[in-house]
Amino acid sequence: MVDRDREEEEAPLDPAVERIRRKLARLLIASFGVMFLGLIAVFAVIVYRLNAPPGDPGPSAGAAIRLPAGDTAIRLPAGARVVSTALDGGRALLQVEKPAGAELILVDLSDGSILARYGLESE
Repeated sequence: MVDRDREEEEAPLDPAVERIRRKLARLLIASFGVMFLGLIAVFAVIVYRLNAPPGDPGPSAGAAIRLPAGDTAIRLPAGARVVSTALDGGRALLQVEKPAGAELILVDLSDGSILARYGLESE
């Protein structure tokens, strides 16, 4: 008896409303599928990182720079003294003090060539 009353109370949906309901149901299923695939991808990356060898840094954003095996000499002016250095990939920036003043020298570490010189003057 209760089932009969429930059937009588529920009127069939309008066809336009039924189409919208079906579209929303498909959209909901599709979005759950995409979320599920994303979750699987995240777990796969976590498992991959946990199983990577301890010394392996993983893929890097930039290409590795290989320097030559031999020592490379960087020629500085007579009486010059290196105060500080900064490395950037295959280049080094040297702050050099000379008797005539200070300057910055940009050096290519692969062959020791000087790429640029920047004089430092006080005001």
